[in-house]
Amino acid sequence: MLPGSQSLAVDPPLSFASCPTYDVRGDPRVGPCDVGDVERHLDDPEAGPVFIDGFEFGNTSAWN
Repeated sequence: MLPGSQSLAVDPPLSFASCPTYDVRGDPRVGPCDVGDVERHLDDPEAGPVFIDGFEFGNTSAWN
């Protein structure tokens, strides 16, 4: 799963150290390497929420 475009995992400072040339999809790593197995590119779609109960947004009303 791609990190969100505003994620701290995207282009963190000082991430040039030990950066593979390609990510696990075979896409090239560009600029500062993203944290994780995939490199986010400008034309990548924004991912939707992972959880349907609003967990990412702190909505606890659906929790038991």
